[in-house]
Amino acid sequence: MKYVVFCFLFVILFSGFVVSQVEVDFVKDNYFSGETVQAEIIVSNIEDNLRSNMIELYQNSSSVPASFNLIKLNSTNYYLYFDLSDDFSGDYDLVFEDVIFNENGSTHQSDFSFPLSVQETNNSIFSISPGFVKADDLQFNNLFYVYLFNRGDEGINIVVDPEDDFVDVSTNVVPLSSHESGYFTIYLSDLLISGESGMKYVSLLSGSFGYILPVWLGSEDETVEVEEEGVYFVENSEFFEVTVNEGESLDGGYVRFKNGLDYSIGVQFRLTGNLDEVVDLEFESLDNIEPQEVVSLGLNVFGAEAGSYEGNVIVYYGPPYEDTFLIRVNVLDVEEEVVVNGTANINYTGGDEVVDPDVPDEQDEEGFKLGTLFWIILFVLIIGSLVFWRYKKKKVKKPHPFFQK
Repeated sequence: MKYVVFCFLFVILFSGFVVSQVEVDFVKDNYFSGETVQAEIIVSNIEDNLRSNMIELYQNSSSVPASFNLIKLNSTNYYLYFDLSDDFSGDYDLVFEDVIFNENGSTHQSDFSFPLSVQETNNSIFSISPGFVKADDLQFNNLFYVYLFNRGDEGINIVVDPEDDFVDVSTNVVPLSSHESGYFTIYLSDLLISGESGMKYVSLLSGSFGYILPVWLGSEDETVEVEEEGVYFVENSEFFEVTVNEGESLDGGYVRFKNGLDYSIGVQFRLTGNLDEVVDLEFESLDNIEPQEVVSLGLNVFGAEAGSYEGNVIVYYGPPYEDTFLIRVNVLDVEEEVVVNGTANINYTGGDEVVDPDVPDEQDEEGFKLGTLFWIILFVLIIGSLVFWRYKKKKVKKPHPFFQK
């Protein structure tokens, strides 16, 4: 009897220490509709990398739309963020589908589900993009753009507070009117981050609501990446975000993909969402891509009508060999705001500088000064002539009548 009781207690105690192959730790216990969800992910004994196209969001067993951004930090750690739509409310399940893992010496495939509670929004809600910054993704002089969107009905002030001195931000307060978007930049000093590793943070607060934006400086030890089989994009980040003024364009952008197969292939490309309204692909297809070859696909971004554009670039060889890469394009109304060299977080090899059309150049300013001087001199001459004429008129007087003979 004692042996049976001991075995029973052992099973209960041991069951409490069983670790799932995928663990998700949401930054917050509850979220509001319209908010940006952030989560840390820890994996163990999985046979393949997690990818964003393995993730689904369900409510009452029905899939709901969401755009997931998954960043791999090392072999066991990932970071996930995504926006909740304004009409989200209730209980949801975040599901990692068809995860292949090893357990007790054998290979298994399973889904891993995690509950997510979403409440109705309030007036202080704002969303952020990106919800995570990875230092080796900074493409422009260690600058990274962070976009903010006020989803509430009232104006707010977002206070930006970095944890460390070498994380420099362009402003400490971002004011946003109702349903207005804005941004600030993060600059990381090469000199000061030398030798640094791990996670740093930037606080974003509006009243009692806000985010902790992680800035990942990398692991102390290099992680050896396992070569993937298939056709896939090889960018370090899960998406690119570009900002351009209405009517302007940016040439020279690109994304890279790899033929991870052991034979030559041909691939096709296509765009999803409304991305084709602002992005031109260099090629629609490519042939004779050698095994393990990395190829760049050129992207030309042009500013159509002001607004937000989003979709995936898809590289396709044939089932199951295809991959997607998310691109977001923000086209700004030039009457509201002009961004010089208007781009952020995209591979970029050149392009024209974006110039504010409302600011006159040096020649216009010089012409304006000369024209103003001419009119001032002319005005002085006219006034002087009138004064002289009045003076001469007073000097020549007619004789008084009683002096006449």
